[in-house]
Amino acid sequence: MLLIREAFLRGISTRQVGRVVAILTGEAVSAQTVPKLSRHLDRLVKAFQGRDTRARCA
Repeated sequence: MLLIREAFLRGISTRQVGRVVAILTGEAVSAQTVPKLSRHLDRLVKAFQGRDTRARCA
């Protein structure tokens, strides 16, 4: 999914990114899905980066 996010952020058209997603997943996606995927991935990354790791290391 990082590939999808990077392609979108680098300005590759949503249609082209959609083709890549289709190749990787075997499912066709609409041009509207690409920015939604990017936003979803951004939220996941932020949540991961903001997690409290001190409790696990103690």
